[in-house]
Parts: sequence; C-alpha cells; structure tokens
Amino acid sequence: MKTKKKYTVEDVKNMTTSVERVEEDSVYTDEFGNIHDIDEDIKLAEEQIAKMQVNVNFRWSRQEVERAKRIAEKKGLKYQTYLKSTLKQAMDKDEAA
Repeated sequence: MKTKKKYTVEDVKNMTTSVERVEEDSVYTDEFGNIHDIDEDIKLAEEQIAKMQVNVNFRWSRQEVERAKRIAEKKGLKYQTYLKSTLKQAMDKDEAA
C-alpha cells in the first residue's frame, strides 16, 4: 500500500473520488492513486474542524475594556489573551460544578 498523506478538510471536500465497498470497509482512491478509508478520513476531518477557531464578538462598556487592558498589562499579557484565558478558566470552573 502507498504511504498515506494527511489531507485537509478542503482537500477531502474537493477530491474527485471513486468509492467502492470492500468487505465492510468503505475505501476510495484519490486522484493520485492513494487508497483511503472513508471513515478514517472523516474522523480526521472532524478533528480538524473541531480545532478550527472562530471569532466571537460581543459588546462591552469602554470602562470594562480599559479595566481588562490594565489588568492584562500588569500580568504582562495582551488584553485579548487575558480575556480569553479568564473566560476559559471561568468556564472550566462552571463546567466542573
């Protein structure tokens, strides 16, 4: 069998493939002749999608933003990094409760 190449989600979406059923495994051959297991590629694609970052926007008073900037500066952090880590810590605590 040929060496497996890791594909991005976009690669998988854009491939022209031939799919066949072999015993109970779904496999396909990509345009380069590499044989892939569909279930494995779907799992890898889902893991990559789960790791993708998204933007989150919300409105906050100017005073709260300035407060966050002051605290972040004291900690030697950028304020967005500070907000992200503080929110994550609060979520971890709430989730554990």
